[in-house]
Amino acid sequence: MHPRKFVRDSMNFAFAQYVVRATLMLRGIIAARLIGPDAFGAWSALQMMMEYGTLPLLGTQQGLDQMVPPRIVAGDESALRRVKRAALFNIVLLTSLFVVACIGWVTLGSSRLLGAWGPWGIVLALACIAAINLANYQTSIQRSHGDFSTVSGWMLIQGAIGGVAGLALTPWLGGWGLLVGWTAGCLVALLYSSARSREHAPMSPSPAPEGSTSCRSASRCSCSWPRPWSCAASTGSSSCATSAIAISASTRSR
Repeated sequence: MHPRKFVRDSMNFAFAQYVVRATLMLRGIIAARLIGPDAFGAWSALQMMMEYGTLPLLGTQQGLDQMVPPRIVAGDESALRRVKRAALFNIVLLTSLFVVACIGWVTLGSSRLLGAWGPWGIVLALACIAAINLANYQTSIQRSHGDFSTVSGWMLIQGAIGGVAGLALTPWLGGWGLLVGWTAGCLVALLYSSARSREHAPMSPSPAPEGSTSCRSASRCSCSWPRPWSCAASTGSSSCATSAIAISASTRSR
């Protein structure tokens, strides 16, 4: 990868991330005044559940950032596809377990959250978690294949729809406007990343030893611990994403 492209990709990613963060911060400030403390507190509690939706993945995405580029360079299509499908299996399995745990938590241990949002509110929040985790998988693979514009585009779509549309719906729907807008942003952004990654990201999960290897690989990376970021609409910190770009760039230069 040419140094200019590396710098340009890093700057584009950082720009997209901070634009989205600023949009969502502004959404939070305005929404808090529009819907009042009780409704905004209920939204914050639901946000917290969504934010921690990436934690059960045990660093699978970061492991992909390290395992996929070397296999692309080696030209071993069979091993490359096996790594991708094993990572997807991890994501589907661990996300499903998290969803089951959340359902148990809200029905048995947090009746106030269920009372504030009802079953459909919980369903929409869990749909956001699943959409974000799947998009994480797709954008990680695209990044390894040298396509960083998909990552920035995904963030901008998610943040623009989730932030702007959610805020626009708030005067009429209250806290539900924020949730509906964020769900729409997550789903439309997933459609975008799915269309962009259909050539490189297989969507048929399959268990394989490479799945556990990706988690161990992530544990050796200083930025490997998965961060809650769904409501910040980023793929982790800028430094961690830049590290992933550097891994891809250095591997391709060999």
